[in-house]
Amino acid sequence: RIIFPIVLTFLFLAFVAVQPAYAATRYIDPIFSDVDITKNTPYGTYRELQLDVYAPKNDAETKRAAIIFVHGGSFYAGSKETYRSEATKYAKRGFVAIPVNYRLQNHAVTPGSPDIGPVTQQAKYDVLAAVRWARAHANDYKIHPDRIIIAGSSAGAWTSLYAAYDTANVGTSGNPGVSSKVAAAVSFAGGMSPKDVTLIEKGEPPGILLHGTTDTIVPIALPRSVYTQLQNIGIPSEFHSYPGGHGAPNNADAHNKVRRFLE
Repeated sequence: RIIFPIVLTFLFLAFVAVQPAYAATRYIDPIFSDVDITKNTPYGTYRELQLDVYAPKNDAETKRAAIIFVHGGSFYAGSKETYRSEATKYAKRGFVAIPVNYRLQNHAVTPGSPDIGPVTQQAKYDVLAAVRWARAHANDYKIHPDRIIIAGSSAGAWTSLYAAYDTANVGTSGNPGVSSKVAAAVSFAGGMSPKDVTLIEKGEPPGILLHGTTDTIVPIALPRSVYTQLQNIGIPSEFHSYPGGHGAPNNADAHNKVRRFLE
């Protein structure tokens, strides 16, 4: 009556001991319950240039990956608030998430618009100033200066790709004297003009592109050409398509793939 329960207890404990323990993985799994948020911090030359910082609360890590989120809206609408929910989710996984505003136009601009070139450059100058701000404040926010990622959706994704791969002219939107280099580029429903994909050269950062198969705003051929160029010159890259239109990659699977890619 005594030995039998003891034996059962021993066998149970032995069984438990050999089970693989689940260990949450930083940047993949939510490992923090609370987030510190700093709102409306100016980051550049123009009054519109403000950013928010979402950081995991009570985090002992001092060199954290940062991800700068650039909102969509055809270059004339939207704001950093678009990424409030995703920034929180990324921060709970260990990132320092930084949604940014940039200067907007007084009309919608799409890949087929005649002014897409100069509008892209203006937005690129602004978000590169945000990259430089993050690097200049790396110690303040416990950011690894070599792990600053740029990501966006729609116009923000378009801008993010140019910020990563068209850096001959980084503009004068703020924070001079600091590197504008990013560690990776993430595109949700973005692309580049076909004539510009050759700007992507060896040694530039990895990229992941996620796109809807029937997108009529940014045709899927545009990000495919970016991915082809990345592959042709040996830059680590991924391309994932989703059934649907412009908003198709705005889903949990896409963000999971991004976090796996950035891990």
